[in-house]
Amino acid sequence: MGDYVKVNTKGFKELGITLRKVATGVVGASAVGQYNAAVEIVEAAQANAPVKTGALRAGGYVEPARATSKERVMVDYGFTGFAADRRYLLMQHEASPTHAKFFENAVNAATARTNQLIFESVNAFLKGGRVPALNKGKVGDKADAQ
Repeated sequence: MGDYVKVNTKGFKELGITLRKVATGVVGASAVGQYNAAVEIVEAAQANAPVKTGALRAGGYVEPARATSKERVMVDYGFTGFAADRRYLLMQHEASPTHAKFFENAVNAATARTNQLIFESVNAFLKGGRVPALNKGKVGDKADAQ
């Protein structure tokens, strides 16, 4: 006879259910952090966007988070509306003498803050606290920006 380990599996079903609930909650809390970070990024980009008519700045949007799988969520954000003239948007973003890369710079500058907001949301959930509220800021969704 060889060596063996006897495992009592009583309670494993309940443990699996609990772990799935925790995982779902972590993903949801992460979505809140991602959304709040996106709002901050778009607001920073709007503040640095060139202004001719104001339509470009008004075109910033953040969509609510949506699940792309059980473990992943996506937050769509950016600029639209004035982007009906995408050439103007591209020209301003790439070649403006004073405001080039206004969106890209905002995204790059927010990396640490994005991680912090996601961490704070997930940490609050795991500690049994309340996940921070969605920061609607001054940014609408895509429909508002059109």
